[in-house]
Amino acid sequence: MHVILNSVLYNESNMIETNIFTFVCDGYYMYAQKMHYDSCTYAFFDYKSKRIINDFSMLSDVPILFIIAIHKSVPRLFKFKKIGKLFLREDFLLPPLFYNFDNISKNFFVYNALDGSITPSDKKQCKGLECAAVWEDNHVLDRIKDDYEGRECVWLKEDKEIFSD
Repeated sequence: MHVILNSVLYNESNMIETNIFTFVCDGYYMYAQKMHYDSCTYAFFDYKSKRIINDFSMLSDVPILFIIAIHKSVPRLFKFKKIGKLFLREDFLLPPLFYNFDNISKNFFVYNALDGSITPSDKKQCKGLECAAVWEDNHVLDRIKDDYEGRECVWLKEDKEIFSD
């Protein structure tokens, strides 16, 4: 696997290693990995356990719930515990694109977390992207709980309305 990122060719010999954190949600340990392209974006794994896992390399094969930017207070409030480092998966090397919607002009934009650029877009291109937002602690917990309980998350309601046809 080869990926070019910021003019650097990444392959198996120079992959990026970032911190893995655990936190408790509804009595289960949950896991998140810090992304490398900014200080507040994390991938939240679709995995929970009653005990902290010892071999967190298994997270390399676990699906993710979402990748979002979180407020700087969230790791402290969630009592994030660093449990180690893990090489970023291939699908984490390039940051996901995020969308933004201007309620006044009704225009869509795409935000690129890698270079901070914002480009005009349209509804079709933005559908399926995460909203460019910084999530607070209660919003992240609600989203995780709602996902596991099969409920629609109240914090995603506006997104659903924007993209309804």
